[in-house]
Amino acid sequence: MTTTDVSLILFVISDWAYVVAFAMLEVIMLTRLHAMYQRSRKILILLVVNFLAFNIFNGMVVVMDGVHGSGEELILSGTYQCMVVYPEDALLLSGIDWILFTPWEVFAPCLTV
Repeated sequence: MTTTDVSLILFVISDWAYVVAFAMLEVIMLTRLHAMYQRSRKILILLVVNFLAFNIFNGMVVVMDGVHGSGEELILSGTYQCMVVYPEDALLLSGIDWILFTPWEVFAPCLTV
């Protein structure tokens, strides 16, 4: 296994860790809110639609970053460093991700009151 392979594996793991962790926390919050509203079907549909929309978009952003990102090897003071270079669209996609995520994080606590 070469250094390039290890770097690629670490890049993929670090990129997908956010998506998986967010989905797991979202499922926990979804089940708690569903139980809090006495297993209401309307609330469940609302929560599942939001869950799927956010996670599908997050997955698409991660896939696009992985496909269009490129790696560079830097030599700094005699040590080899790996750096991932993203295209300019990656910042826009990341911003859109946060724009979609922020209203949900404001709306979800409102459901708990």
